[in-house]
Amino acid sequence: WANLTRQAFDSPWLRALAYAGLLGAAYGVVGFPFSAVRQALSRRHGLSTKTPGAWLADQLKGVALGIVLGSIVVLGLTALLLHAGDAWWWCAALGSTLFGIVLTRLAPQLILPLFFKMKRLEAPELQERFVALGNRTQTPVLGIYEINLSSKTTAANAAVVGFGATRRAVVGDT
Repeated sequence: WANLTRQAFDSPWLRALAYAGLLGAAYGVVGFPFSAVRQALSRRHGLSTKTPGAWLADQLKGVALGIVLGSIVVLGLTALLLHAGDAWWWCAALGSTLFGIVLTRLAPQLILPLFFKMKRLEAPELQERFVALGNRTQTPVLGIYEINLSSKTTAANAAVVGFGATRRAVVGDT
């Protein structure tokens, strides 16, 4: 694949994107049947409430998100390899740390809503329990939200997502 991308593109930027795209496509082709079987089994055993169309829509959203975020990573690494010399590796480590922090901060506002609808939790007794748990674990939570897991699964789940001003507790409606 390296030779193919080298012959097809003069630009190192396009070569890097093409090579990463080919690797991503190969990974997707190999992984897709396993994901489809996992979804079918989950649906058969009552764990998934997604229709095949909704499952495919989520898969396509995930691919689109992967292309955008993956392109940012590939172009950033390419820039470091071309311009940072022997320091590329520690610049990459610093960059990946910062990228992770930014994604963690933006996930509740930009990424989660692509897959789930969220609304403020309206159950006061449950809100009190979350606040008490946050206080005991010294994890301040700036909002408690209900996420519509029932549109995709029957499983129960809860999490603390985000960082700083976007930190939220989310609990599934299941």
